Amino acid sequence: MALPCSIMKCMSQTSDDIVDADANGIPIAANRRVLVLRALRIGGLVAVLPGMILAVVWWNNFPLPPDLLRSFLQLLLPLPALWVASGLVRKVCHWFEEEFAHTIWRRARKFFASLVAVYTIAVTGWHVHRWWHFYAGFSFSIIVLPTLAALTVALGLATTVDLWLRGIRDQRDILSGAPDDPVRFRPFRPAANDEDDSDSPRRRSRRYWGRRFIALLAPALALTLTLLLVHNAPNPVVQTTTHAPDGPLPTRPTRLGARIAWEKDVPGLLDLKSGVTGPLILTPEGLTAVNPTDGSTLWSYHRPRARYSRFWNWGQQNMFGASPRNSSYLLTNPNGHYVALRIVIPPTLKQGDKIIHEGVLTIIIDTTTGQVTSERLTEEYSTFQLTDTAFFDGRTAYNLSDGQARWTLKAEDMEEGVSFAGPTGHNSFVINMKINPNSRHHNIYDLTLASDKDPSRKATASNFPATDKISNDRPVSVDGWTVQYAEKVDDPDQDAARKMQAVSFDSLAGLEDTPAVDLGKTFGPNTVASHASGTLALHPDTSSSDPAAQQVGTVFDPATRTVTSASECAGPVAVRLGITRVTDGGSVSRALAIQPCDGSDGLTLPVAPGPFKPPTKTEESAPRQLSERSQAEQIATMVNAPGATLIVFNPEGEAKANGTSEVDRKYPYHLYALTGDAS
Repeated sequence: MALPCSIMKCMSQTSDDIVDADANGIPIAANRRVLVLRALRIGGLVAVLPGMILAVVWWNNFPLPPDLLRSFLQLLLPLPALWVASGLVRKVCHWFEEEFAHTIWRRARKFFASLVAVYTIAVTGWHVHRWWHFYAGFSFSIIVLPTLAALTVALGLATTVDLWLRGIRDQRDILSGAPDDPVRFRPFRPAANDEDDSDSPRRRSRRYWGRRFIALLAPALALTLTLLLVHNAPNPVVQTTTHAPDGPLPTRPTRLGARIAWEKDVPGLLDLKSGVTGPLILTPEGLTAVNPTDGSTLWSYHRPRARYSRFWNWGQQNMFGASPRNSSYLLTNPNGHYVALRIVIPPTLKQGDKIIHEGVLTIIIDTTTGQVTSERLTEEYSTFQLTDTAFFDGRTAYNLSDGQARWTLKAEDMEEGVSFAGPTGHNSFVINMKINPNSRHHNIYDLTLASDKDPSRKATASNFPATDKISNDRPVSVDGWTVQYAEKVDDPDQDAARKMQAVSFDSLAGLEDTPAVDLGKTFGPNTVASHASGTLALHPDTSSSDPAAQQVGTVFDPATRTVTSASECAGPVAVRLGITRVTDGGSVSRALAIQPCDGSDGLTLPVAPGPFKPPTKTEESAPRQLSERSQAEQIATMVNAPGATLIVFNPEGEAKANGTSEVDRKYPYHLYALTGDAS
């Protein structure tokens, strides 16, 4: 009775013959290692099938590097080339009768099998490396790359094992096609003299087919499970969600809060916007919605290692106002129920037939629950607008609720000109925007608007001023409303106030019959105060280059459609905000002073310790109304969100205000949440 190979016997074998253990005593049809190798070869071929299915399914669902298929096929070419080369070397060596040629002839297949194995590992590593490069560098998982790696493993396994089996046949001098040829695909029948004949033939047969069945399915199962784990486990997104509030949603405070509800340090603050349930805070780690009552997290969308992209438009700024480096990272739709953000994707990716050279991934999130409703790849500088129910990206409108396309404009329907970006009307987009050719000193815009449901319903409107008197910005947009000259103006004098009116985008598009609201004479909209407060703030009718002068003269509230003079406004829109010195027992410290414009009691907030001493002079950082000029130093600003008014203090912004050299950011932004009656 033949006994299994002992450990000492296996250790005494050469590496070339390790697969042929007991070659002299066990027929090839009964050699367990040969049988397992035969099953692995078929298993590798079987594993190609799920890999190809997953590749086809995922191919058009993910942006891919261009020419990925061609490069993949080119990298696979050496596999059949090495397989053919092994046969050619064997045939050439067979012509010679010298001993060294006979040795090469017997061992050529296994040598080339080793080359194929090494090459397979290298190509697999390359695909995995590319996937990790995109994942670690851009927080972007291109699952097709691991799928190609799995296909490479499957094909490499089948090729390697086939060459190894041919090497075994050469070493044993077995004729091709013989009943005991290990290369043929026809299964061997269990022989009576199997390696282990201690059991009955029936039990030996079950073990025979059991081992082969496991070896047959193992590659396919292992590769498929690995791909599914890679697709789901290393998700670049760490997200928490919540359910929609049961009661009424909070509203923006109309008076400055009298107490600090909570404070929070926020390292690396990128942007701060108002959602429908409270403030939205964007940092390099991701987006967080906080409870305006206590500062706790309502939901979060974190994407480690992601690089967030600004929305490149002059009409929307982050919490510190207008400048190219303060362009907004976040855009909310007019009613605040959805927020859009963008992350940078690897350069030059292809999606379908379109190659995107400088692209971004636009993500839409429901601010009520934190659920992602849409992810779409687009050009970085494409037009992007939002209504209550849709967003307009490039030339196509999509649902905010599920990302499904509504309609696409033809190229000829979008004329050359500057693009409008940001929230527009509740039900209308600005599909074209042109600078009036007669405007010289200060830009005037002509708009073409269309319904967000039917782009054929179009209307044109003219005489829209830029958002700030010193910047030639786009028209302002707050809660579906904008500002328009009350009378036709071709070439406005930059130093003269003009009569203006508040108009809704939907009425301009012919979708509703809402009358315009007279705003009186003004130098134009104050975009910083408007976006911070959620109202339309207008500069006064007097001009001054002094940042400490009055910057808000009139306020229009779209929610109530009322116009209020800044001197009578108790809300945050017209407050003066800045740094003051506080003397206490001979010591001087810093504090944030908040002074309402209507003469009501203000607040003095203690400033958290920072890198700078109390200012010796406060002219540069004295309390001022929000405006483009006053925000140049980026020391403090304000965002009026539902449920709370947030005061933002930047301890390192004061370096510029006091002539200190620029330093690397080491200190976090500090947030103060003021609560009061939202009446």
